[in-house]
Amino acid sequence: MKTRTKKIHQIVSLFGLVPLFFFAAIPSASSQPAAPQGQQEPVLVGRISHVEGQLLRYVPAEKDWVATVKDAPFGLDDALYSDEKTKAEFVMPNNTWARTNGSTQIQMIRLENDLTEMDVASGMARFYNKSSKGLIKATTPFGYVVAGPLTTFDLYVGDKSVEVIALKGMVDFVHPSGDAKYEVIAGSPSILADSQQIGSGEGNPDAQWDEWNDSRDSLWTKRLEVTGDSKRYLPPSLYDEAYALEENGRWERVYYDGEYRYFWRPIYVPPGWAPFTVGRWTDWYGDNCWIPGEPFGYVTHHYGNWVFANNFWFWAPPVVGISIGMPLPPLPLPLLPVPFGWFPGRVSWICSGLFVGWVPLAPFEPYYCHHRWGPHCSMWDDHHPAHLDIGHYRHLDHAVIVDQNHFYGVNNYNNVRIANINRTTIINDYRIEPVVSDRVIHNYTTNRQKYNFTDVGVIEKPHQTVLQRIERNQRIATRETAEDAATIQGNLTKITQGRPLRQAHVEEPKVSNRLVPEREVNKPEQEVKFREKPIKSGGDAKPGIVQPSQPAQPERLAQPERGIKPPRPGEATAAVQPEGRIRPPRPGEPTQPGRPEQPVPSIKKIPSPRPEQRGTMQPVRPERPEQPGKPAHGIESQGKPNQPRQGEPQKTSQYRREVRVQRPIAREQQPQWKPQGQPGRREQMERSTPSQRSSDFGQHSQVRPQERQLRTDSHSQTQSVRAEQPGRVQSQARSGKGYRSNH
Repeated sequence: MKTRTKKIHQIVSLFGLVPLFFFAAIPSASSQPAAPQGQQEPVLVGRISHVEGQLLRYVPAEKDWVATVKDAPFGLDDALYSDEKTKAEFVMPNNTWARTNGSTQIQMIRLENDLTEMDVASGMARFYNKSSKGLIKATTPFGYVVAGPLTTFDLYVGDKSVEVIALKGMVDFVHPSGDAKYEVIAGSPSILADSQQIGSGEGNPDAQWDEWNDSRDSLWTKRLEVTGDSKRYLPPSLYDEAYALEENGRWERVYYDGEYRYFWRPIYVPPGWAPFTVGRWTDWYGDNCWIPGEPFGYVTHHYGNWVFANNFWFWAPPVVGISIGMPLPPLPLPLLPVPFGWFPGRVSWICSGLFVGWVPLAPFEPYYCHHRWGPHCSMWDDHHPAHLDIGHYRHLDHAVIVDQNHFYGVNNYNNVRIANINRTTIINDYRIEPVVSDRVIHNYTTNRQKYNFTDVGVIEKPHQTVLQRIERNQRIATRETAEDAATIQGNLTKITQGRPLRQAHVEEPKVSNRLVPEREVNKPEQEVKFREKPIKSGGDAKPGIVQPSQPAQPERLAQPERGIKPPRPGEATAAVQPEGRIRPPRPGEPTQPGRPEQPVPSIKKIPSPRPEQRGTMQPVRPERPEQPGKPAHGIESQGKPNQPRQGEPQKTSQYRREVRVQRPIAREQQPQWKPQGQPGRREQMERSTPSQRSSDFGQHSQVRPQERQLRTDSHSQTQSVRAEQPGRVQSQARSGKGYRSNH
């Protein structure tokens, strides 16, 4: 055996890691029964990576609901329901993600390497297809969405309508009629549909929902930036778990089975720590599944294998296939050739009277279960029991044994574990069982506690009306002729392209929270008052995907033209544009109430690409101080920059960009400037802020001699400013820093 294994690793050292199934053919030290004929393919299982609030899982065997938790599995035809304030996140091993908001009913239908199919019966969900070739199919009562690689979209499913918003890329929506498909593109209008018609929406995600997703995205961005050896040893589908290994342990070179291999070891655990001790067991589709209580527990207890060496427990990561001829891995080999696959909990069961225990399986030892979860699984058949030898298990002396009353409902078995039981005692007094049944735990079949993921009780449960959708999806999930990704894509191409109806009036989605007290679960629907509310209760966010923002234009007040006489009592003011610019009133246009109208005198025209600035009045002091990066009230912050006057080089826009980043200096450091001319100007200058004073001076200092001459003609008509005093400026908004007098 060792000779054969050594030859295999010689091949690995020459060509890199060989395909997974080649390693799967290696026999173990213990006898391994042949797999039954007609076994299905290994099952892919996702996980609940985050929960805020209470998330409920439907138990088909009991037709009841239990509370589920973080790091619980999510696969097969799992159906979940969240209360009004619950948010949850799901990560699948095929690189697709999903998140749900409150009052949401979601169910897994199919999970394959290239396909994730889920049903959203109600509520709010966001889907991420991060794969390079897979598909997401999200079904609703009003149609389904097909999303290709590298896409993100939102679903808002109400009682009478649905809205589909693309956030990244393009997705297709197909109405139940099936006669047309509708493209939904990021940054474009959304699709609003009910059972009869298809219209368009504004495409704005819920603001609070969008903000929460952004925070989760930022967290995962930091997690994926982790550096270390974990990503070099883990298969690509488990890269998302690398941060947990780097934060809680280290990789070590360990001598195991005659060769040095690379294993991971947890370092922040108490002395004598062992796997499958901190957490709890729960029944999941007939097999007991481990719900870990440690931050590194999910990936290390559902993938790979635990080994015991040098008085420590080490975790051997799973190995995936790499084509022969690939470059050599960056780190020395070999790794232990553990095949890739998900398992509820790779242990074997032992029992004796009122005691039950489990033994962590060594690599390649057979794992008995009711589903073929992964490689080296043996489907248990009660009619053809296997003959097991308890003495062949490598880790038998590390068995965890507890009283049957503590098997369910305990979150840390170290507190109830039976101590001082050696290998000889186990061989003589205990028997081995392939799966947990009534032979292992008394009244196991009728024990409803086995379905609990947590000790938290459930006060409100979904009304029975939600079961109709769940049972429909279960029939679809168990069909033998299920659609695969290629079939879904092929059927989609046969559907003609449609356009939403402009005259369609589809109601915005509103959802009813169907959680009711347990005593009202089976009441007729007419006798129960469900709380209905709009799905988008947090306001509208930006439309579609976030687009790069354009740089903000310099903040400046509207500049009054020199030569315009300030308004006198009784005179009418000029009409003010909404953008903060002042223009002469158009014929028949009413003047602004509460202000006198100001006649616009005839002025000799000067070349300028912005004639709307001529005829401006004295600016009004802003109501609030300007803030960097935010446009002042009433000021146009974006638009076309000023073009230079004839014969003038382009310096104004550059200067304005410089003014934007300048900061006001202390008042005592500013150059003293004494205005001349009209009485009362000093009082106006003293009342103005430093930021108001600099803006005008910054532009006035750029006036050239020929402009002064042109402005002199205008000033002579209005007799408001003398051409001999080019340095005098009117009281306007200025900034203190960079201020210099022309005198």
